[in-house]
Amino acid sequence: MQISKDGIQNREPLNLSLDALKAIRAYFEKHNRSPNDIELETLAQTWS
Repeated sequence: MQISKDGIQNREPLNLSLDALKAIRAYFEKHNRSPNDIELETLAQTWS
């Protein structure tokens, strides 16, 4: 997952802060996998 100040690349906007995106990335890196679209959408809807 590539995170920049513009958000996740190659994806529609998720309306999450950069800190939230970093937390999501850290969680999934800890578990050695990338989030799927459903997981990202769920997090975006519940955290926004």
